[in-house]
Amino acid sequence: MILFEALEAKQLAELASQLKPRSLEPREMLFAQGGTEAMLFIVVSGILEVSQHTEPSGQRTAGLIGAGDYIGEVSLLTGAPYAATATARTHCKLYGLDCQVLKPLLAANSDLYAEFDRSARRGLAILNRVVAVRATDDSARQSLLHRIREFFDYPR
Repeated sequence: MILFEALEAKQLAELASQLKPRSLEPREMLFAQGGTEAMLFIVVSGILEVSQHTEPSGQRTAGLIGAGDYIGEVSLLTGAPYAATATARTHCKLYGLDCQVLKPLLAANSDLYAEFDRSARRGLAILNRVVAVRATDDSARQSLLHRIREFFDYPR
């Protein structure tokens, strides 16, 4: 995984010894939005659906992740609650890494920390994309763009 390329062989072996295997059945939840488990999950097989509860639309799918992908890096780095819910679409096999295992590696390896930081920023951008889409969608006449035009009395 590109996420761990900055680690030496000894560090990778130590990390591998700390992996916690997990299996999920279809529709089984890996974690819920707002949860505070602070683990990184690596998908070995299967497909996870990532969804967010947003107001006023309710639940929306942010995306799907599969084998070789990982999730949970934002919460792991920041300690913030999960910003989304991850649910198995298919049978899934995963490995979990607790933040207590990764903290010393992140502190000792600036390249690893930088890669986690980039990954977390990508994840947040994906989750927050719906905000930008809603702001430019003029179909409801309540969008940000519509309100700005109305405020400035801009002709349509």
